[in-house]
Parts: sequence; C-alpha cells; structure tokens
Amino acid sequence: MKTSLSRDGSARWWMLLLLSLGFVQLTLNWFNIAAAFSVIGPRFGLQVPQLALLISLFLAGYGIFHIPTGFLAYRFGLRNTLLAGILLESLGTIATALAPDYAWLLVLRIITGVGASLFVGCGFSMVTSWFRGRELALALGISGGAAFALGAALGLFAWVSLIEAVSWSMALLIGGLIGMLIFAVSLVWLRTPDDEQVELEAKAIRWSAVGRVLGNKDLWLLGLALLGAYGAYFTASQLMSTYAVATFHFSEGQAGLMAAVIVLAGIPGSIIGGYFADRARALKLVILAPPLLLGLGLLVLPFAGVVGTWIIAVFVGFLLIYSFAAWTASPGHYSDQIFPEDVATAEGLMLTLAAVGGFLVPLGFGLIEAASGFTGAWIFLGVVSIIFAVIGFAAREPLKAPAQQEARIAVEEGVK
Repeated sequence: MKTSLSRDGSARWWMLLLLSLGFVQLTLNWFNIAAAFSVIGPRFGLQVPQLALLISLFLAGYGIFHIPTGFLAYRFGLRNTLLAGILLESLGTIATALAPDYAWLLVLRIITGVGASLFVGCGFSMVTSWFRGRELALALGISGGAAFALGAALGLFAWVSLIEAVSWSMALLIGGLIGMLIFAVSLVWLRTPDDEQVELEAKAIRWSAVGRVLGNKDLWLLGLALLGAYGAYFTASQLMSTYAVATFHFSEGQAGLMAAVIVLAGIPGSIIGGYFADRARALKLVILAPPLLLGLGLLVLPFAGVVGTWIIAVFVGFLLIYSFAAWTASPGHYSDQIFPEDVATAEGLMLTLAAVGGFLVPLGFGLIEAASGFTGAWIFLGVVSIIFAVIGFAAREPLKAPAQQEARIAVEEGVK
C-alpha cells in the first residue's frame, strides 16, 4: 500500500484534517474522565488530591514516553508509531470504562497517557513535514491547538450530559470507540509527504542524531519555559469546575460550562497565535508573553469573584494555546540543527519537559488545596507559570527554514 503523497495541491490540507481528527480523539479521551469526577469521587470515595492524582498519572505516562516516541518513530516509522498511539489510547480508555476500582483507574490512566504520548509527538512531526516552510504555525495551531481544544471541550462539557444520560463508564466507552473509528480512518488514508518519505520511514536509530537533538540547549530552554503554564493549564481546565462548585455553588452544568470555556478559548487562541507566529520576527515573544500573562491572571483568580473567574477562565485557555502553536513550531524553525526525521524526538524532548509540569503542578495544587484551601493553590499556579516562562528568554531566537538549506550537508560532513 502506498504510504506517501505529493505535498502539492490540496493533499496537505486533507492530511491536516485527518491529523486534526487524531488530536480531537487525543484530548477527548484525555479529558472525558474529568467530566466524571463528580460521579467517580463518590463511587470510589475520592477527594480532590486523589482526583488530581488521576490527572497527574495520565501526564506521567504521557510525559515519560515523549522521548522514547522519537526513538520508536526512527525505528518503526513516523506513521506507524502515530497509528499505534491512537490505538493504545483508545483501548486504554475502553479499559478505563470497565475499571473495577481506583487502583485499576490509576494503572489505566498511565497506559492511556502512553498512547497519547505516542500520538502527539508524531502528530506534531507529521504536520511539520506536510507544512514545512509554509503556514507551519497556522497548521499546528489548527491541529495541535484548535482540534486539541475541541476534543478537550467535548470531553469536559459534552461528556457531562452524556454521563448523566448513560453512566460514566458507558460515556468513556463511547469515547474509546470514537478513537477506534479515527484509528481505522487514519490507517486507510493517512500518508507522509513524498519528498520526506525516506527520512520518515522505518530505519535503524542513528544515535548521533539522537545526541544532537537531546543536546540542543534551545529545545531544553523552550521546553522548560512552558513547564509551569502547561501544568497550570491542565490543572485549571480540570479542577476549576470543582473550585466553582465549592466556592460559588455552581451546578454541575455550570461548572462543566466553565471547564469547556477554558478549552474552547484555545480554538481562537491557536489560530490567532499560529497566524502571528508565522509572521513574527521574534517568535520567542509569541511563545513567552502568554504564559507570563497567564500566571498573572492565576495570581488574582482567588480574589476575582464570579465574573472575574469567568474572565480569567477565558484568558487561561486562550493564552496557553496561543503560545503552544508557536512553541510546537519552534523545532521546525531550528532547521539548521533539527532535520525532518528529528522532529518527533525534538517535540518529544520539549513535551517531556512540559509534562513534568503536567505531573507535578496538579500534585502541588492538590496538596496545597488540602492543606490551606484554594487561594494558596491558585497563587502557586501563577508563581510557577511566571518563573518558568522567564527561563525561555535565554533560548536562541528560532530560525526560519528557508535560510538554512545548506545546514544538513554541513552537519553531516562534520559528523564524518
């Protein structure tokens, strides 16, 4: 079966549609369990720290496997690794729906996170290959931003009504089956671009290339820059509804709407962020200004009241995904050192660093909330968002690919 197509014409936009469906299922089956927290908590006798652990363990599996995903993409091919990720996350969600107790929920959230990790790094890499040099940040904004946010909104809001109608386990089962359908469609139609097929197909791992990527200082700095805001975003998107119920006595429907507002705000954020990132002369500013502003918003959240909390919820969702579109495009712009077959590993490194925040920040939030209440927990999120964003200013300004056509030859000759 032919597994590549020319990037000319409309093919790249059809591939973007398929990859965007993959991102929808990614976050649908990531976030839909949060819509069930109000049922799972009483069902298994869980409090906020135990529910926060479910968030953290998904992100542990998700984060630990980002760099190994790059190795697997080298060894088995980018497309095959991406498809394996969709399959594993979907099966993990189906198994979660059948979990008999909290211990099984913990184990299955790790496994489901591993599947998500296999998909996401390869998904960003595939989009980069199809849109290299043309509308890259916009394409990443549509797929890794807008589609990502749409899936999360479905999981956090639409799944509240579905859970009320059919039970939490059946709702998660439906999410897993949707993932299986997207896997089948992608298996049949997803392709790689002809001009990068050789680089993206299965091959022996070149450890010199791995070392070059993992030793790239700029990737480390930009990865750390989003560590705090990344963890704060996922904590807020899944626990702000719990805060609203406890503090403002929202109904479950109102709380679910607030959670959905956070992630839906990422849809315009991703497209606007991608548009400006493709045209910006200083990409670092597009990446780093939003998490700084996000941190400031979280610092004032516990003092903002109902209206202020709604406004901050919108800006949390908008700002993180605005930054994320440019952030995920940066390995493609460091084209003097990061080549097509390296992008999955490069994205994996950055996502691993961010996922450390995704694991530790919800845990910190849960522990602080249990010890002193929500006020200190929200301030904690704001502080870590700002501190880590400042680190990113030490990174080199990402380069534009057209100026780096001779870089690969120079690097490979240097290796020889």
